[in-house]
Amino acid sequence: MAVTIIGLLLYITNKNRIKEGSKRLIRERGAEASKGHKTAGSSPSSGRGNTDGPPSILIVDDQAAIRMLLAEVFQSSGLIVHEASSGKTAIEQFRDHRVDFVLLDLKMPDMDGLEALKEIRRMDPHVQTVMISAYGDVDKVETARKLGVEKFFTKPFDIEKLRRYVLQQLQVVDR
Repeated sequence: MAVTIIGLLLYITNKNRIKEGSKRLIRERGAEASKGHKTAGSSPSSGRGNTDGPPSILIVDDQAAIRMLLAEVFQSSGLIVHEASSGKTAIEQFRDHRVDFVLLDLKMPDMDGLEALKEIRRMDPHVQTVMISAYGDVDKVETARKLGVEKFFTKPFDIEKLRRYVLQQLQVVDR
């Protein structure tokens, strides 16, 4: 619950700044595209499907409030957002949509984040992935690193730091 309250407060505080950043992002992408520059939406990070348009993120968390908050934050930042409440749904969403970035909860009821990540890696070994969790199991963290996860955010996390990290990894301009 702490992540939701903190996140909502951060979101409300930064809402106008995020909207302005999104408008600037759209303007800059349009200018770069017309000049032939590579934008985040045109880089084939997943190699699956159509790479035109803004980057996309798959948010996987069994807590609906966290998913809704993160979806709003990333949509406001100009990303296409897909959501999943379970590992099985995440695999289906990943299979059905172009996904440039996966934000994955470690502990979920039906299938933990590592099992879901293994399946996702079979479809795309290079998709960028961040794990979020309230639990700091060293063995699971090590397994996730072996599966290519470079960054972990522990609940409750700073939503603004997470947003900046994801946008930076997707090479989305955020000023």
